Amino acid sequence: MSMKNVLLAPAVKLMQRLHLLPKFIVLAMIFVIPLALVSTLLLTELNKSIAFTQQERLGVSHVR
Repeated sequence: MSMKNVLLAPAVKLMQRLHLLPKFIVLAMIFVIPLALVSTLLLTELNKSIAFTQQERLGVSHVR
């Protein structure tokens, strides 16, 4: 048995046992979970950037 077959065997067995709707749900979750994680991380970084910019503007207004 090749290494590829050993790694994919559990996934293949799972997909063979599932009906069509659960297969679509599993595949959707494989894409949705990482997308949600990356989106959350992006929004967190954007909010940090916005907060920093607001502090910079406040500092500039105090200097003037």
